[in-house]
Amino acid sequence: MKLKDFFARNPVFRLDEIISCMERNGQTNSNTQRELMSYHLKAGHIIRIRRGFFASIPISFKPEKFTADPYLIAGRVCKDSVLGYHSALSFYGTAYSIYQDFYFFTKQSMQSFSYQ
Repeated sequence: MKLKDFFARNPVFRLDEIISCMERNGQTNSNTQRELMSYHLKAGHIIRIRRGFFASIPISFKPEKFTADPYLIAGRVCKDSVLGYHSALSFYGTAYSIYQDFYFFTKQSMQSFSYQ
């Protein structure tokens, strides 16, 4: 799968996912992988949400105007992340109020982060 196809199929992705895609394409050199990621970041095909976690920008959007889905971010930031509390209720449309914070559960230790 080419990287543009990968970006089209994965609106948000972790670094390990794109590296495995590059390795399947035969790009096993870590310097080449790093340069490809740098190229796509500079070209505006992807944006960095946090270290090791990225969002694909659809062709019709400009990088500075694009906002990734916060529920998708919270649900995919770790391999085992799951939406929780008010975020899960809001996702299903049963929450009684709107929050700007999105909560998720994971077994991994991680610090909170903000995006846009």
